[in-house]
Amino acid sequence: MNQSDWRLYGTKIRELQNWASQTAKRRFAARIYARVLDRKRG
Repeated sequence: MNQSDWRLYGTKIRELQNWASQTAKRRFAARIYARVLDRKRG
């Protein structure tokens, strides 16, 4: 692997981590939101 390959690889990994954290945040927010709605209904 040469230098540019490594750079591309690093960028891809960063994008993946970014996407994963976004997904985790969204899932977390959805769970909190559902809990709040349940409390309002109950």
